[in-house]
Amino acid sequence: MFHVFRRDRNRRGSHHEKLNPYNFPDVNVEYSPDMCPRTLDILARTVNLSMSPTRSKDESADVVAKIRKAAEQIGRVPAAPDA
Repeated sequence: MFHVFRRDRNRRGSHHEKLNPYNFPDVNVEYSPDMCPRTLDILARTVNLSMSPTRSKDESADVVAKIRKAAEQIGRVPAAPDA
């Protein structure tokens, strides 16, 4: 999961070297893979889905059903929302 922060771990904070805050004289920031344990816990339970506005209600329901099935297979079934 920590690959999301690779840019920061590699100290590349900008598209141009002169704007990179890691190169500023008084900046000393260090990042580690375990520095945000609560965030990592939340992200470990997060699914990012790209949903199209043109998708029908039935198609969306099918996607949800497939996600629930996958969650069951790994033992992480979320509670069904109230209808």
